[in-house]
Amino acid sequence: MEIESPEWGDILADAATASGLVATPQRIEACRNLALMLADWNRVHNVTAVVDPRDVAVRHFADSLHAAGALPPRGRVMDLGSGAGFPGLVVKIFLPDLSVTLVEAKRKKVSFHRAAIAGLGLTDIVSVHARSEDLEGQPGYADVFGSVVTRAVADLSRLWAYSGPFLASGGFLLAMKAKAAAGEVEDLKKRLSGLEIRETPYELPGGLKRTLIRVEKMRAAGDRAAG
Repeated sequence: MEIESPEWGDILADAATASGLVATPQRIEACRNLALMLADWNRVHNVTAVVDPRDVAVRHFADSLHAAGALPPRGRVMDLGSGAGFPGLVVKIFLPDLSVTLVEAKRKKVSFHRAAIAGLGLTDIVSVHARSEDLEGQPGYADVFGSVVTRAVADLSRLWAYSGPFLASGGFLLAMKAKAAAGEVEDLKKRLSGLEIRETPYELPGGLKRTLIRVEKMRAAGDRAAG
């Protein structure tokens, strides 16, 4: 399978439909262009270990689309530990009214983000070269995001510790997990009471099992919902 093939686009279109998103030809083409840019960059800069075109479609794009379908269409979202730009770049393509902030510690990946943003003509999206602890308490980052999404491999308690400082009252963490994380969920519940946690399993092409875990930050009395 090649990135330019109709079959490649069909994987994305099917994932978008399954996630409740609208797979317009323009959005599929933007994703295709992003994949081609990723392949070009990867030959020199090694920004992702996923290189087979079908694997890229499934593991990067289809997976990102399931996360996008669980996010609000507007507001501010942080992609924490964005890696090669997933899910944040795909989220922006399919949810253009969202304001997206990519946070990544590796400079070469941030450079790719910025090249992709410019190449695709995306607006209201930025890539920040930083670790989460560098941004804690900083104006424009503390308590302002309606959602934080991450595909990081850390356990759920650590992901909540990393993302919590950025979430507005009533905001939520959306953790993308490669497997069910019942033990991690129970551990987080023991550490912090009163959190609303919801698990949504899904399956990628090829039978790959995945889980979205949504952890909502408690809303302070009198506060409005996070944007």
